[in-house]
Amino acid sequence: MKKTLALGLLLVALSFAARPASPVLLADLSHGENAHGLCAFMKTMPETHWIVLVPQEDYQLPPCSIVPEVIVGNFASKEVVEALKKVDGVIIGQPTKTFSEDELKAIADWFKGGQKLLWCAGDSDYPAQGGVMEIAQHACNDVFEAIGSKLRLDYVSVEDTVSNAGRPYRVIGIVNPSGAYDSYLVGLGAHKVLFHGPGAVAWVDENETWHKLTDELPNDVVVLVTTTENGRIVEHQPTKPGAPGDFGQAHTVGETGKFVLMAAQVMGDKAPYSVVIASGESPYGGYQPMVSFRYHGLALDGPRFVRNVFLWGLDYKAELGSMLDLSNLTVNNVASKVNQQLSAYNTMIQASIALAVLAIALAVILHFI
Repeated sequence: MKKTLALGLLLVALSFAARPASPVLLADLSHGENAHGLCAFMKTMPETHWIVLVPQEDYQLPPCSIVPEVIVGNFASKEVVEALKKVDGVIIGQPTKTFSEDELKAIADWFKGGQKLLWCAGDSDYPAQGGVMEIAQHACNDVFEAIGSKLRLDYVSVEDTVSNAGRPYRVIGIVNPSGAYDSYLVGLGAHKVLFHGPGAVAWVDENETWHKLTDELPNDVVVLVTTTENGRIVEHQPTKPGAPGDFGQAHTVGETGKFVLMAAQVMGDKAPYSVVIASGESPYGGYQPMVSFRYHGLALDGPRFVRNVFLWGLDYKAELGSMLDLSNLTVNNVASKVNQQLSAYNTMIQASIALAVLAIALAVILHFI
């Protein structure tokens, strides 16, 4: 045990010594997102070079212990396009303004460079941050379509009657990675995460037909967070046919069961891949962000979960890689011991069979004497 622990600690030290250059992440505030929780969000990746995109020079950021590089403009601005050349990941946290065609092209061009992470977070269809037009969903879906992703944010609200922070719409999402592409790493040390008033994640096929991820899961899509089996679909808008808003495309009001709150699509023909993430709530901003570590007295895993998502999505394993190495080491040790025991048992079995044959032979000889 002591040898295993010592070797594990050595692996941790080596992983830090051999760690590649830190990633560069850009958080968008230029499309009406609010900065609530931005400081805590950036602190989940303190080794990162952070860039924050703001809409105008006089935009007031909260005072954070991590001071980001600030760029003014939008994704089509010359300075931003230039900055994107060094950016590994872009996070768009519940936009309330749509993207121009030039912006969508700039985002798509950046993403096509390969080995990128793009996380666009939406909202429920409750008329709050996105007004009555469900702008967060539409804006993210425009981005997903522009980069060629099949993920979509549906135009509904998701509640959970059991796993919640005192109200069904304050959903406590269950981190439950489906396992492909080593996505189980996202769940290490993280189990419960706040999704305050979330929407549902769906996908579209080549005919633009919408599907629930709980009905059929494409090979390149990984489920990250769900409700419990006590989830339900709610429609806040449109209040009637013809009123502002959209009805759900894959989900129907009144449905109950487990629903997907966050999923990722792994894109590319071979590693290193790019990853696009769709979530029904935002890691920063919104009413109460996903990064929260406590809400209404409930302890949550928001900071650990958000960091895990970045480490996995960027293929920047950091401490997760050390955990994986230690886990593999332990498994290999156990497997080696099991094989040794089986070998010993096989020898014993062979000896027992030989003795049994000898006993039978002696019995036959004695019978005829």
